[in-house]
Amino acid sequence: MKTTRTAARPAALAAALLLLLLLFQPARAASLTGSGREHPPILTMVALGAPKDMSVTIHIHKKDEVIPILLSSRQQLWERQYFLFREGTIRITAWYGNPVDLKDAELVFESGNETRTLPVTDDMLHGTGQHSEDYVTYRWSSNTLSSGLPWWRTPVAYALWIAVSWIVEGIVFFLYGYRKTKSWLYLLLINLVTTGLHHTTIAGLFIPSDHIRLYLFTVPLLMLVEILVSLPLLKERTPDKAISCTLVGNVLSQIVLVLLIGRMPG
Repeated sequence: MKTTRTAARPAALAAALLLLLLLFQPARAASLTGSGREHPPILTMVALGAPKDMSVTIHIHKKDEVIPILLSSRQQLWERQYFLFREGTIRITAWYGNPVDLKDAELVFESGNETRTLPVTDDMLHGTGQHSEDYVTYRWSSNTLSSGLPWWRTPVAYALWIAVSWIVEGIVFFLYGYRKTKSWLYLLLINLVTTGLHHTTIAGLFIPSDHIRLYLFTVPLLMLVEILVSLPLLKERTPDKAISCTLVGNVLSQIVLVLLIGRMPG
């Protein structure tokens, strides 16, 4: 009886933490974009090596008028992101925005007393419709603007998410008494697969109402997968410990990852 109670405590803790995570999501949803906006940006610019005080304004040509719109921004580790949201262009474009509206537009970069201007070229504008957007990359050192994102960005971001998840779950893993090298290799392998799949689900969250539902659906599903995989692999401890360790580790890592959404590149 005592053993059953002892084994049930971690599971109860995991259930409580999971409930906390689910309750936390609606409040967090509005902040995933930094502003709780309904639609994704028309244009997202990733700035590399730019000064912290750099502001970016897009000058949109409408008939004989040049309309300046200040881009919203947020810092994510080594890069700063700038967004042109549809709400900011409602007076000059269709509601969902259209790349045609940005034709001949210019991006104006200001930092201190320095001002730089670069054109938004046709090759940078690909997206159309409600759920699409264009990405461009600005490099301060060379003062260049290019279409798309750096090739290394996705694997580096993926590695960061895997590392965060593995560290959090590794702490729990250690506290549960797992010491064998084989067990730790299995933990890493499981994380590479499940966290990788989950990262692709939550990466680039710009529409909270759609992605949060998908996120909440995948969390328990991925936990179930990890439990089913962990039982035959993590034989260093009892099956009860493997289950409770997986639950506790997953819930804690999900809480940490949710807190980091918007602070790490997706």
